[in-house]
Amino acid sequence: LHSSWLMRAYFFSTCTQNFIVAITEEVTNSVFIPKEEIGWTDSLNCVSRGVASWGGRVITHGSHWGDDFILEGLLLKRMTSAFSLTYIELLTLSHESMYEILQMFPKDQQIVRRAVVHMAVHRGVLYHAKKLGMLSGGKAHKVTKNMSEKWGNDVAEAEKRVKDELENNSRFHR
Repeated sequence: LHSSWLMRAYFFSTCTQNFIVAITEEVTNSVFIPKEEIGWTDSLNCVSRGVASWGGRVITHGSHWGDDFILEGLLLKRMTSAFSLTYIELLTLSHESMYEILQMFPKDQQIVRRAVVHMAVHRGVLYHAKKLGMLSGGKAHKVTKNMSEKWGNDVAEAEKRVKDELENNSRFHR
């Protein structure tokens, strides 16, 4: 039932059918009324019915957001709330559930790991480019002062999330 939208996430498209079936069983659903904020969670989200907005994009039936739930840390994640534009049914697969099941599927671990590395490198390069643009005070090639300020805010927000995660997450304490 839910496997078709999971396959739209590029990193699941080549995974084994057994893995897809297993994570499908962990999908939860929830309902939101129009104009309701859908707070950020570390999960892959798909609109089953209705229309939502996320990150300036309109999300309709079968579309998803939260691909970065495969990443471990918070620094490179887009922690943006979504909003329901109509009544919506939202399907959700959490980071924890996916990784718990992934332990039982070594072949799929390799597939997801490659996607994690690809996404982390891509987002890491963007993060550092923003940081360099911010540090240049807008003097870098074709970087406006407004872009520099926005990137500075993005970098500061990301670094604050990491600091908070390190302070509050027991998996980082010894």
